[in-house]
Amino acid sequence: MAIRIASNLHRNRHGVLYFRIAVPKDLRPRFAVQEIYKSLRTSSIRKATEVARTLTTSYKELFKELRQLSMKSNKKPPIEPSSENQFNLVWKYDITDPNGLRQTGEIRKEAQDTQEEFIEAVESVTRHLYSTRATQVIFEGKDSTFGLHLSEYVEDFIKDINASREDADKINEQGLEDHRFTCRVLIEIIGDKRLSDLSIKDRNRFNQVIKRYPSNREKVKTTRGKPLEEILSMTDYKVINLKTAKFHASRANTFLNWCFNQVGQALPFKLLADVKIKKGKGAAKKRREFKNDELSVDAHRILTR
Repeated sequence: MAIRIASNLHRNRHGVLYFRIAVPKDLRPRFAVQEIYKSLRTSSIRKATEVARTLTTSYKELFKELRQLSMKSNKKPPIEPSSENQFNLVWKYDITDPNGLRQTGEIRKEAQDTQEEFIEAVESVTRHLYSTRATQVIFEGKDSTFGLHLSEYVEDFIKDINASREDADKINEQGLEDHRFTCRVLIEIIGDKRLSDLSIKDRNRFNQVIKRYPSNREKVKTTRGKPLEEILSMTDYKVINLKTAKFHASRANTFLNWCFNQVGQALPFKLLADVKIKKGKGAAKKRREFKNDELSVDAHRILTR
């Protein structure tokens, strides 16, 4: 009898189970996502169910506590933003709970929240996520967006894509380094941006530059040690072929898709999606030459007909 997967679990195409819980609509401005989606780093339904049960209880308690804070703050008149200070107070957290799960997100200070209530909300999140790590309150502009920088996702991505495979399908060290290299190329081309800062301009930038990316960059004297922008302004260097560019785009798409999954969002675009690589016609299968004794037998058959 097949084991039924709980509604708060989701299995990805690699077999890894993820915990998911919808953020209530009234609390989404504080979380900046509609759904919390976390890898449980296991394919065992039994293990995942136990962890998911604990997380569900914790998040529901957290939602309850944040609602109470909101009700408390709504009884007070809104705080008018000062013309001298147009900043939003944002607390970003990146912590690992006792189950080994990495929790990331942010809490925003809304206009009606007092400083004390904001700090109380931060403390409640910290307490419910079992963090022993120090928290940090930071100021960002009012256009502040959710998510870590791309470089902060790379090593977790490398670990996860390998952990998601069966032993026989593990990526070898060279394969993992190829993924790391592609991540570095992506970040070098579009910059080390936050996920939600990415736009169609970044896609277009990558698509244009990757086709002009230098081949064997650190092995060739012409390009060795030079910044990418300087190389792109040159005319006497060899570029990677289109097939290699497509490989980089494919790995970069895998990386970006994984990153957006961590914050419960869908990848907004694909790199080099319109580039098709034609498969070359395979060489004709070479026929084995007849041996002398086989030729003699065939000749005898023809003569005796």
